Amino acid sequence: MKVLRRKFNSCRVETFVFAILLFAMFFGCAVPFETAQTLESGQGELLLGYSSIANLTFKGRFGITGNTDLGFGIDLPLVNTYLSAKQKLFSSGGNPSFDFFLSGAYGLVSDTDIPYYHCTLLAGISDKSGECVTFGLGILQDPRYTFNLFGSPLYSRETYCHALFGVSRDKVVTQFQIIYDPHDTREKFKISVGLGIRSIQFLE
Repeated sequence: MKVLRRKFNSCRVETFVFAILLFAMFFGCAVPFETAQTLESGQGELLLGYSSIANLTFKGRFGITGNTDLGFGIDLPLVNTYLSAKQKLFSSGGNPSFDFFLSGAYGLVSDTDIPYYHCTLLAGISDKSGECVTFGLGILQDPRYTFNLFGSPLYSRETYCHALFGVSRDKVVTQFQIIYDPHDTREKFKISVGLGIRSIQFLE
């Protein structure tokens, strides 16, 4: 009887977590799919991601020096095109390694002249298998957060604080983003969840 009760409670917790993730994926906004890793010189990465409000992301990035990446991205259906860059600031080496990066992106959202940008400090723990746990903290301007789907499509130049948490493996990137909006009296914290599939290869 105790075993059945334990299984039932475990099932309820898993259902609750799944419901929260499902809610976040339909009622948040796009995540940046940032990882605390850079590519080797000559490597390229393509990523296809899904995040909140049925948002699709296509990203490409290229390893320039082994410590510097340059890239581009596009989000749909509210079209957001941007360029991105990432620079390694510090690495401890070892296994696992502890690394710090500065990452940023700048672009435009369709139907508005308000730029999209983020500047984020990333910290990561990586092992030799390629798995990386990423933490991030920075600033973000994304006019899509004030887009009204059922009313006037108003955009805002508000700048937010955002925090990231993600786990990346060889082919999969999972990421949570929390936005702090001091201007919203009803919902100061906004949560987004994203799942991405990526391919990393050496360019010939």
